Amino acid sequence: MVIRLAIILSLLGFFLSACDPVRTIQVQTKKEDAQILIYLKSTEGKHVGLYSKKNPIQVSVNTNTQFSQHFSIGKWDAASIRYLLVNQIDSIVIHKKGKQQSYTTAAALQKYLEANRKTFSQHVIQLK
Repeated sequence: MVIRLAIILSLLGFFLSACDPVRTIQVQTKKEDAQILIYLKSTEGKHVGLYSKKNPIQVSVNTNTQFSQHFSIGKWDAASIRYLLVNQIDSIVIHKKGKQQSYTTAAALQKYLEANRKTFSQHVIQLK
């Protein structure tokens, strides 16, 4: 019985460590005075990376309260953020409490997106 339990726990540990989570970007807002706009460089569906038919992607209580997109497996390292997100985004504009914050350069976008990686495996970027 103990040997079976040890084998089951070993196999479970192996399978869990071998599974990479799916990279996800989540954009959401719950407050009336908050709005997030993501301006894309292109809305053509032939490229790899962030995609939406609408440009800008607009997230607010009055429009869509959330936007999410899944990518390949793995964590959001600097190279994947640059390739799948920064290269596709022209700018991110956030309106909160009557103030506006804009990220318009590749370096600013990269830093902002890296700072918003969540979970222990850093497979989710969450913008609120």
